[in-house]
Amino acid sequence: MKIKEIIKHTQRPKLYEKGSAVMWTDPYISKQVLQIHLHPDIDLGSRKHSTIKSTVDWLLAQTTKK
Repeated sequence: MKIKEIIKHTQRPKLYEKGSAVMWTDPYISKQVLQIHLHPDIDLGSRKHSTIKSTVDWLLAQTTKK
């Protein structure tokens, strides 16, 4: 690949310009991302139940401090 092609493919698109990313349209990639996002034991897209509980507990403790 020529350097000009590399530069072209690594530049950000202009604001509201349609991009060329295939992450959400590729069936395999989108399925994997969704599985990871919804997995109850992984803190990536969503949060584990234990993380949510500790965050809520911390928030509640902050509201009761004076």
